Amino acid sequence: MQNPKFETLLTAAADALIYDQTLQAIACLAAARERLYELAVRVLVRSKKIDESSFAEAWKDVSSQSERQLGAFLFLYLLATGKAFKIDKSLSQARNAALHKGEIPTTEKAFEFAEKTYLEVKDLADYLRAEHADALREVMHEENVRKAAKAPAGVRVGTIALNTIYGSVAEKSSATFKEAFDQYKAWLLELDGLVAGTQKHFAGSGPLSTKAPEP
Repeated sequence: MQNPKFETLLTAAADALIYDQTLQAIACLAAARERLYELAVRVLVRSKKIDESSFAEAWKDVSSQSERQLGAFLFLYLLATGKAFKIDKSLSQARNAALHKGEIPTTEKAFEFAEKTYLEVKDLADYLRAEHADALREVMHEENVRKAAKAPAGVRVGTIALNTIYGSVAEKSSATFKEAFDQYKAWLLELDGLVAGTQKHFAGSGPLSTKAPEP
């Protein structure tokens, strides 16, 4: 799967909200932010022409500590832009309440969390696309190579890009979470209709034949 992790997690959050699984949505959204911070660190470091092996050596000391990763991101962003990255502290508070204190968010609160998260993610991801496009492509390619390397020996590897509510390589992404969510739901309904129509067609046509048609 070619999509960066943060895209997949954002879309998993949308799937959860469709079924009103608000706690699951908060968990996916919070994870999406963290994985985008990691991606940003990798991209900003690559923009300084630092190779992957050197990065990996440094990253292993923070790979399991999200607070250190956040700190690394904040200062790399400051060096790259000359400005401090504005983090919405209410998102961390809501995340901790849900995931550590077991408070189940209402649907309204979950969508509010999603909207704030989406805007933060979109702003940062758009910046990486606009100002560090080459480094972003290199880092995403290397991630796909790492994924492929995990396949068992002798297994052929293919790639696929999923339809997500934010696309790192899309020409234009939705301005708000609500807009992205509504478009995603509409796409799912179209997909369900296509699947149902295909199943109905083949059900009425009898079993599929594997024989090649006569010339």
